[in-house]
Amino acid sequence: MSRSMSALAAAVIVILMAGLAWFLPPRQSWFLVMILMLAFFVVLGFMICQSPFGILITEQNVMSLARFQTVLWTVIVLSAFFVIAIARVKNGVVADEEGVQLSDPLNITLGKQLLALLGISAAGLVASPLIAATKKNTLPSDPNAANASAEVMARTKNVPDSVMPDAARGVAAGNKLHAAPIATAIKDNAAGILYSNPTVQDASFADMFEGNEVGNCAHVDLAKVQMFFFTVLVAMGYMAALWDVMSVGAIYGANFTFPGLSDGMVGLLGISNGSYLVSKGVKHS
Repeated sequence: MSRSMSALAAAVIVILMAGLAWFLPPRQSWFLVMILMLAFFVVLGFMICQSPFGILITEQNVMSLARFQTVLWTVIVLSAFFVIAIARVKNGVVADEEGVQLSDPLNITLGKQLLALLGISAAGLVASPLIAATKKNTLPSDPNAANASAEVMARTKNVPDSVMPDAARGVAAGNKLHAAPIATAIKDNAAGILYSNPTVQDASFADMFEGNEVGNCAHVDLAKVQMFFFTVLVAMGYMAALWDVMSVGAIYGANFTFPGLSDGMVGLLGISNGSYLVSKGVKHS
């Protein structure tokens, strides 16, 4: 897809989002606006990285869990704010308890807990590359780290697509792949001790759960798994709360505040993000 076509597609998507939010009830339009917002991100990925998941891919050509978390909360909160704001502009707001009707339909409050959650997500997004930057000028203390990871990747066939032909050359079906070309690819593309895929097209969903160094890129990072599930579960619960509030007409109140989150839910995400960043800061190579 050319850049001009991508730009046109992005503009059409934004217009469709506004139209759906204006003409459909909030509940229905919210679901569709979320889908269109995801489509907008897909267009950006194709336009910049030639990949539908480009918005999740870092400069190491791997999918980032911190980016996934930020995209998830952006889609949920921003789409809901967009739909609610347009519904309030279209239908007006009801008078408050004192009979005073506010003239500003955009008087929408996110709430302290939600702002804290978004802050945690943003902190993870910013801190993750900062931590990674400290590893780019560091060489592995174990000279065999890349070879060891290559052996595991060859045995499990967890190999980047661009490297697979070389690793599989001359290997009978079902046999272990050659580790040498995998180790060479790891060493050639590594940024210090950071693992990097050879190409953008090698990025995969599995990257979000694997270690980010040459010494642990072939193993599961438990901190990432924990953060993923905590994020998804809290996000699902918050979507249900937003779905409920859109059904009772509360969005037309003079002072609308987004549903709150419990301190436990915010703390849960804070702890999971903290353990993720600490694990990311430890050198595994």
